[in-house]
Amino acid sequence: MNDSTGFRRILAVCEPGPGSREVIRRAEELARHNQAHLGIAFVVDYGFGMDDDQLPILSPQEVLRELVSHFRRELVEHSDFTLETDTDVIIFSDPPGQSITDGIAEWKADLAVIRPELLRQAASGSWFSEVPEQPLGCATLVVKEERSIPRRRHLLASGWW
Repeated sequence: MNDSTGFRRILAVCEPGPGSREVIRRAEELARHNQAHLGIAFVVDYGFGMDDDQLPILSPQEVLRELVSHFRRELVEHSDFTLETDTDVIIFSDPPGQSITDGIAEWKADLAVIRPELLRQAASGSWFSEVPEQPLGCATLVVKEERSIPRRRHLLASGWW
């Protein structure tokens, strides 16, 4: 069981792509160590880069269901990560800004694992002008990409984003 110093709810905040695997891996390790509940939040552009006239006519709820379904399949296929509930994969709209800080608060995370670019975007898009010690309202672990170019190519070639 968790002691009073451990984390109970860990949220990996990432963008779809090769760099997100490191964030998810670190969050998984911490969740196992702390016996914590783990969630993943993806920051996405709802259109996935398509022009407006190419977008299917879907309600915001349908778009969210499709995105969550897509990311859930990706995680099951490429990770030993287990999702406990339907709310363990959440979507933040792009640009991240306030949506990241609001989403972390709503999910009640006490640790956010995030890449530096997203942390900067979240800090610059919210109500504070300087990045405070805990800009996301909870403890924060910033994960920098440590892979070499050949490793990154291998991940892309293997189908892992």
